Amino acid sequence: MNAAGAIARIQRSGLSVVTTAEAAALWNLSGKAAAESLRRLAVEGVVTRVRRGLWTVGVVEPLAVAERIAEPDLAYVSSLTALRVRGMIEQIPSDIHVATTGRARRVTTPLGRFAFRHVQGALFGGFERIRGVPIATAEKALFDILYWGAARGSSPRSLPEIELPASFNPSALESWVRRIPSTQLRTAVAQRVAILRLPSTSKKGRRRRLQKSR
Repeated sequence: MNAAGAIARIQRSGLSVVTTAEAAALWNLSGKAAAESLRRLAVEGVVTRVRRGLWTVGVVEPLAVAERIAEPDLAYVSSLTALRVRGMIEQIPSDIHVATTGRARRVTTPLGRFAFRHVQGALFGGFERIRGVPIATAEKALFDILYWGAARGSSPRSLPEIELPASFNPSALESWVRRIPSTQLRTAVAQRVAILRLPSTSKKGRRRRLQKSR
């Protein structure tokens, strides 16, 4: 099978990120033969090796790879990266921040560096798919920042200036706080939420900047 035919078969499957095993199944090849074909395609610049056994086909948005890097664990884009996607902060994070049910780690790829942070099963969720990518809601992204910060003891006042969308719902953030299994950590996160002086649920209809109490 030539390169054009191999890529066309992957594209017809609807995949832009594939594992070696998926490519082998699509091409009806052994895993070893598929790996060799993918390496040749990478040399030709047709595919990109993200990590061992994972490849992108064509131009792929870096965020679209996060979920697949985390496999077999679950994952979604969160923290500062999600806030940036939602237009809530101006700065561009140096890492792509990802919440995962797997272990915390950093993964460097040709598409960027991914910072995976662990979330317990009870706290996994609170995201929606944007162009197929799982992105934390505004409330969950802010919660994850506060939760991870409390877990490692960093200052909540180190947050960048955040512009809350008119639809921001403090009650949704507070509901995540109540789900934290650890009483000590739940109290610490609740204190951080209080420091932020979030607007009341009745004050909707316009964007406003998050104010931190002094």
